[in-house]
Amino acid sequence: MRFNADEPAALVNLGNFHAARGESAEAEQAYREVLAIDPDWLPAYVNLADLFRQTKRDREGEALLREGLARQPKAAILHHSLGLLQVRQKHLPAALDSLKRAMELSPDDARFSYIYAVALHSAGHVREARDIVEAALARAPGDPLLNELRSQLTKEIRM
Repeated sequence: MRFNADEPAALVNLGNFHAARGESAEAEQAYREVLAIDPDWLPAYVNLADLFRQTKRDREGEALLREGLARQPKAAILHHSLGLLQVRQKHLPAALDSLKRAMELSPDDARFSYIYAVALHSAGHVREARDIVEAALARAPGDPLLNELRSQLTKEIRM
């Protein structure tokens, strides 16, 4: 991987390798090298923010994701990652905004719709969550997570 270290994808892979081995400093260095080479390489932001989560540095992760969003405001994965971070921080209104934005920017990504619907449910917006799931299932009818969530939400609404 070091042979191809001038390629962002290879450096992200190297960072992932180090992260999997618990070598946080080396992983962080690899991800930061990616951002120095290509500050628009989205996987570097996501993986570095996740490394920060694993090392209890969510504040730095949030700053990093916002930096990425300043460069690429339409990057759904960055909005999604920020939303997950905000959920962990118990900032549910902000998380809902971020997760909704990710879903809107990438409506065909069933995972974004699923996570947004779960967050809506957690906030007590059961009917809205079901509507999101129904819309997502129109695009991805065979998605097992969305189908399971629809069943759960439908049962809850009937009660």
